[in-house]
Amino acid sequence: MKITLKKINEFKIEGSIIAWQETCHAILFFLLFVCVPYLSVASNIEKSIIIKVKPISLTKEQVAAVRKELLKKESAYDEKDSMINSPFSSPGYHTTLKGGRIHSTLASLGYALNLLDANQDNFTNRAIKIIEKVISLQDTNRISKTFGIWPWYLEEPLDKMNPPDQNWADFCGTKLLEIVINHGQRLPPTTSKKMETAIINAAKEIEKRDVKPSYTNIALMGTFVTLMAGEVYEIPEN
Repeated sequence: MKITLKKINEFKIEGSIIAWQETCHAILFFLLFVCVPYLSVASNIEKSIIIKVKPISLTKEQVAAVRKELLKKESAYDEKDSMINSPFSSPGYHTTLKGGRIHSTLASLGYALNLLDANQDNFTNRAIKIIEKVISLQDTNRISKTFGIWPWYLEEPLDKMNPPDQNWADFCGTKLLEIVINHGQRLPPTTSKKMETAIINAAKEIEKRDVKPSYTNIALMGTFVTLMAGEVYEIPEN
């Protein structure tokens, strides 16, 4: 887990006190609400740390709430493209699209996670189709500048974006890991293998990019992706 330890160490040693103060609240949020639900941490007398990844179990009431929300999204699912579609919207950067309808990679992964949370066979089959479709859009060319990341939309490949958003390795990698940790045992081996490759690709991109802690939300998500990828797939330290 070289990528993980390197990233966590940066939180400790970054030189600027001001930058540290600015990120303290985000780090606390990360530890309490992102890592803790998924990790069981124990230390032995030699002060080595043992981390066990654990899924989050939803209550019956929570599952019922998820199913209710999914009914509202039914019309947004595009069976042909196996993704969620919606009217175009943009913060004003990265995309050159101006309007129409789009199929979002991140929204589709979030929808797939919700489908699996609902714990119904028909939803599981749909989730698998979505996951595999979104994974297929990742750049897997190791010598490419966009290796490990995804486009925002199906309608706009990475080479058409202005510029591609490297943060999508963090955003999409986080969603894929949530799916693996909480529902991996329900996915077919072929899908699981594709997810492993995609997550490790994303983690390698995050390691290479190496953002500083002052880039709060991305630094925290990157830590989550690299930490969980290392633990889930038992990647040894180099």
